[in-house]
Amino acid sequence: MRSTVPMLWLFCLSAGCSTAPLVERPFKTLREIPVECAGGVRGGGLVEPKLEFEPVERQPDSAAPVDTDILLYWSDRMVAEGLLGSILPGVYGRVVATGDAEELLRSTARRTGRGQLNESSLKLNAAETGSLSLVSETSYVSGFQLDGTEGAILLDPQVDTVREGCHLLVTVNRETDARQYDLDVRLESASLQRPIAVSSTEVLGSQPLSVQTPLFFHLSLSGAAGIAAGESLLLAGPDPNGMQRYLLALITPR
Repeated sequence: MRSTVPMLWLFCLSAGCSTAPLVERPFKTLREIPVECAGGVRGGGLVEPKLEFEPVERQPDSAAPVDTDILLYWSDRMVAEGLLGSILPGVYGRVVATGDAEELLRSTARRTGRGQLNESSLKLNAAETGSLSLVSETSYVSGFQLDGTEGAILLDPQVDTVREGCHLLVTVNRETDARQYDLDVRLESASLQRPIAVSSTEVLGSQPLSVQTPLFFHLSLSGAAGIAAGESLLLAGPDPNGMQRYLLALITPR
């Protein structure tokens, strides 16, 4: 009997089939750290987080500012599983090798064309908290206001705005040998559910009027770790929207 396997193999070559994984390899994890997480679907847009940390005694070397690089990457679930080397959903806090992790995030964003990668940097003094905000605003019709006099009433749409995006707070302390750092990180994310939910209302016997009620997928992550030069702190957690989108934050003091 003639085998059809070679023909199928040739067909895949001609059609451009590929079995290459989306991600080259997972992060090189040096150690795990505990992460606090909260999330859910609720009204109200993005709010700024509050970072609570124990003040540390200033050391002679800690007066020098610390350049802190931040990579924020929204990815889909399949890409996140490849990067984290785990079956999701889940929440992750890890100390990873800086060079490998940065290269892997950038190459994954280029190769897959999936998700959004943002790169920023903060210059922080000892025990100083720096903030990074990536925010956009969306307008919506929240209600109607009566204008005019009896017999000539106008219904004026009331337009409000909501904010979505990310807020990140980082506190960095340099240890006395200048190659050890204490990091404290808090991340807040809010994603607007689209399309915005619509309900109908009537005002003084008018035709039904449409009012929008925005809902948000909220995610809050916080973690702290002592790391050495050449190491980064990685926090990762899911957007509550079906756990299909993941936010990865890579924080690196230099």
